Amino acid sequence: MQVFKTFFKMLYHYRGTVILYLCIFLGVSLAMSSANSVDSRKEFENTGISFGLVDEEQAAFGRAVREYFGGEHEIKELAYDEEKIKEALYWKEISYVLVIPKGFTESLLSGQKEKIQLKRMKVPGAYESDYFEAELDMYLSKLTGFLEAGYNLEEAAEELNQLKKEDTKVRMASFVNADQHDFITEFFVYVPYLFITLGMTGAGLILFCFNRPGVKERTECGAAPIKARLLSLTLAVLVFGLMEFALVFAIAGIASKGAIFTDVRLPYFMANIGVMLLFGLSLAILTGTISSNLQTVTGLTSVLSLALCFMGGTFVPVQFFTGGVERVARFTPVYWYTVNNAAIGAISETSGGVFSDFLPQLGVVGGYALVVFAAAVVCIYHKRRRAA
Repeated sequence: MQVFKTFFKMLYHYRGTVILYLCIFLGVSLAMSSANSVDSRKEFENTGISFGLVDEEQAAFGRAVREYFGGEHEIKELAYDEEKIKEALYWKEISYVLVIPKGFTESLLSGQKEKIQLKRMKVPGAYESDYFEAELDMYLSKLTGFLEAGYNLEEAAEELNQLKKEDTKVRMASFVNADQHDFITEFFVYVPYLFITLGMTGAGLILFCFNRPGVKERTECGAAPIKARLLSLTLAVLVFGLMEFALVFAIAGIASKGAIFTDVRLPYFMANIGVMLLFGLSLAILTGTISSNLQTVTGLTSVLSLALCFMGGTFVPVQFFTGGVERVARFTPVYWYTVNNAAIGAISETSGGVFSDFLPQLGVVGGYALVVFAAAVVCIYHKRRRAA
């Protein structure tokens, strides 16, 4: 048990590095989880934008647009000046500009609106501008439908205004645990960063110290047989891993005010986090085996943790990946952990067969852990052969 005790004495010695990475994890995970989580109890609220209207013809269509969109959105009457409009869009004084050219109403009534098109300008990439444009297109489509059905423009506009006044009840999808607000799903996204960094700077750094020239030789000269030393080190690494596992759920319990412990998704989260923990510990063992100095350990920790987490969808959501990037990301275990975490978070009800939906991804992460552990064993074997 001397080796086991020494492991945790050394862990205490390197507590500053461990606490540093833990603080980084807490800062990032709690801040981002709070920002990205959704409160499922909130009512749906439709929000308006500020858009500019350039009405060059001052006819019936312009009046219909003002009446339909004016109650929900802020309409700013503008004269057509392209430079001033671009400047207003740049400084986000307005989000969208609609230009009604002369003759548009007449072309709309004649069924030939493609002859004279509405001119549109918007802030590129702004979701509120895209949403408003979709709403505008829907309005034009409905208005055209009424005109083709025999309504005149005023009658069609009035019908659309009446339809808009009808309340539509929108019920937001709730999660299995209504008190959770899915905060915990967002929080668990960042767990791979903690397991990789703490594993490599905790277990990995200590294993490197045990394998340093001089230390290793003095250890092997002791009375304890090699099998007992390896068993003690293995047990110490596993206990360290259980401490990480318990720490994650303790933080999750405090942050969610205990809601995670009554959430029926808890077993699925635990299984997903458990295989990620095994990967982190395997990576720690490999790091402690192949590193030649302390700088190598810290360098590998920084590079691998950031590379795997960025490519795996921890810091950049998977939905923002392009096709090529996602194909590369599929070769990282963190990607499959993230995919599983999102799928578990989206569960609305549980059944006996739901666990089988996550087994393939769990198997991929577990397979990576096994491969990395096997590589560490091979490195240990070759080092011992060279030393002999």
